[in-house]
Amino acid sequence: MWSLLQDGRVCDEALLRRGLVVALRLPSLFIADAWAKTDPEALHAFTRNSRLVDDSGGGHHVVVLVEMLYYASLGLALSLVVMPPRHLVHLYVVVISAVLVFIANILSARFVQEEESYMTSSLPTDTASEMVRNVAPYLLLQYGISSAVAQLLGVRRHLGARLVLLVYSLPLLTRLCGMPVSELSRVHHASSTFMLLLSVLYLMNKLMMAMEVIRNGINCALTTVYICGWFEFLVAIWVQMCLPLQFLVFWIILFTVRLYQYYEADSHPVWSEGWSVVLLASMSDNCGSPLGFLGACVTVTFLSEAVLRTAASYLGRDARDLSRGILSPGFTEGVIMFCLGIQTGLVELKSADRIILLTVVLFVVLSSLIQSLFEISDPVLLWLAASQNKNISKHVRAVVLSTFLWVFPIVMAARICRLFDLDLWLLIILSSYILTSLRVLGALFIYALVIFDSLRRLPFEHLDDVIYYTKCLVHVLEFSIAVVVVGYGVKRSVLGSWSWLNSLILVLHSYCNVWQRLQSGWSSYLQRREAMSRVSTMTVASSLQLFTHDDLCAICYQRMISARVTPCQHLFHGVCLRKWLFIQDYCPICHQKILNVSGEVSQVDHSDGQLPR
Repeated sequence: MWSLLQDGRVCDEALLRRGLVVALRLPSLFIADAWAKTDPEALHAFTRNSRLVDDSGGGHHVVVLVEMLYYASLGLALSLVVMPPRHLVHLYVVVISAVLVFIANILSARFVQEEESYMTSSLPTDTASEMVRNVAPYLLLQYGISSAVAQLLGVRRHLGARLVLLVYSLPLLTRLCGMPVSELSRVHHASSTFMLLLSVLYLMNKLMMAMEVIRNGINCALTTVYICGWFEFLVAIWVQMCLPLQFLVFWIILFTVRLYQYYEADSHPVWSEGWSVVLLASMSDNCGSPLGFLGACVTVTFLSEAVLRTAASYLGRDARDLSRGILSPGFTEGVIMFCLGIQTGLVELKSADRIILLTVVLFVVLSSLIQSLFEISDPVLLWLAASQNKNISKHVRAVVLSTFLWVFPIVMAARICRLFDLDLWLLIILSSYILTSLRVLGALFIYALVIFDSLRRLPFEHLDDVIYYTKCLVHVLEFSIAVVVVGYGVKRSVLGSWSWLNSLILVLHSYCNVWQRLQSGWSSYLQRREAMSRVSTMTVASSLQLFTHDDLCAICYQRMISARVTPCQHLFHGVCLRKWLFIQDYCPICHQKILNVSGEVSQVDHSDGQLPR
């Protein structure tokens, strides 16, 4: 029990640590995204035309300062990404302290302005009680801010440091001591100058420490790369910094904010198209920058992983078995979206064109996700049939999911035909949906055959042949669809518009879906023909031999109504022996070679006339 509690505590601490890392590094993505979306020339022109720069050109330093801040923001974003968590926490402490000091500056300036306005009003109030009433709130705020800054910086026990942090209280204290209002602004400026110098000295001291941390980090990274290699180093950085979670949270926040903006704008034209278009428009707007598009790919990966793991749990499989090394389920769908977005220039498109192209890309991703779901459900479906599992609930769940996997692609294919004009890209997507439906229907038919055979009193001897021909029919239909796609692509390339991208897609489709399918099918046919010829040369066991043998088939462990006799005088089901010869050419029991090198059936001497047991 104690070990379980300790494991739970460790798990909670790990989750808390990951959440803290994501929360601390998340602002870097927003800063980098804003930096990527900002045009330097437009920012320069805006600064020139703003009220910060006067006509005489005296505000040139403001323009330089804005440009320096523009490029410094990128450095800040990179620092937030690579900085160790301990130093990152200290950086946030310094930033929060700087913000509090700035608020103290504003409060001091506001107090001076209020005092000056009282003196210039028609009824000035300069009594002691009125003065205390005006000063007391500001004095309490200044004391609270200085205490908070001292707590953050760890100088709460140092009296001198706390007094220095109360420097913005000088205008308040001097006013209580009877200093004229006309002198308060000078005291405020003196306090601001002192605090500015103090801040510069503090930052210079921390800058040297930061340079030392950066130098040590670079040396550590170079050592890791030298020992482990670039790939392991990048994987470790990807995992330790929780970059996938950062991009997921980053994109969800962007999407939520954009969706809320559309929700607030009731009169926006996009609402006339319905909720689906509003969601697509929100996604498209967030894919207008490289980081936003990368966040969308990571989000698709997480969503696909959630769907695949849910499907595995629904079918009773262990969801942990879906992971392939460092690659999680759903990684393929994210990579597909990323590659298609890069190839088509999704980020650079205008909003309306990006919505259309994003819809096509999502259809491709959905097709890959459905194929991944089929790869999860197909082994479960066939295992339930072959093992004759009596759990009706598992059978129902597998059949329901498989039914969904062949109905849904047909519905999506029909929707694509209604929404878009047919071209090579869409034909490939349609063929993918149709192929998935064919595969699922073939798997369901084989499942039904095996279930039907298990319910029979005597096994169906030619069941293997029916299953083989069913698979052959599915493969022939797949091959035919692939040939149609290639033919259409060649026709468009010759008679219509030609492009390198379409040609590359056509070549890859011809190799992967036509040539490889043809090779695989022909190889399978030759293996089956060879096995059938081998089995046909073996004698059929007589009733006397079956009675004398009186044993189960050593391959399938079922009773033998009919059997084939191998040259080593062992009996097996003909169908089982044919399957065995697909794999190897040795007897399953005695491991003697069934065929000679010449291809003739080997002869084994059994002069005693007895069958080996």
